[in-house]
Amino acid sequence: MAVLGITLLYAGLTAFQATSQIKTAKSQAKAVAQTSIAKSDSLKEEGDLAVQQKAKEIKLRTARQTASFITSGLTMEGTPQDVLAETFDTGIADIENIGKNYQQSRLNILRGGSAQIGGIIDSGRNAAIGTIANSFSSFGSRGIGSSSLFNSPLSSDIDYGAPLPILKPTIGGLG
Repeated sequence: MAVLGITLLYAGLTAFQATSQIKTAKSQAKAVAQTSIAKSDSLKEEGDLAVQQKAKEIKLRTARQTASFITSGLTMEGTPQDVLAETFDTGIADIENIGKNYQQSRLNILRGGSAQIGGIIDSGRNAAIGTIANSFSSFGSRGIGSSSLFNSPLSSDIDYGAPLPILKPTIGGLG
């Protein structure tokens, strides 16, 4: 009965250690996720500000060009209007590129965090499995009392006496 109690205690401690390793991995993964999200949110704010700044620059540039054309005595039809349209179109393309670049950076951060989380979870799971496997193999090799839990109680060291003679069947008692 004591063997069973010790076995159950050992199994319980092993399970506790494995569970702790998995919990630690989950905590680390949660921290990585929170950091990745915070970095992504920060980049979103930075990207929004960059887009707003570029939009202001475009408005200012087109306003300067318009003022320059008018003070030069040009009408806004024809070439001046084409120049303003090109400035505006180039600015819009710049804004779109800024947005796409920030979005890609955010995506890269989130993907990197996700990959890191996967590695942490796998590592924790593997550590838990290793703990269980090592504990059972070391427990089995140590054994309890005079025999091991994982070895046959019939060891090759036991002397079972002389082999029994092989009896041949006889017919009618005649050998």
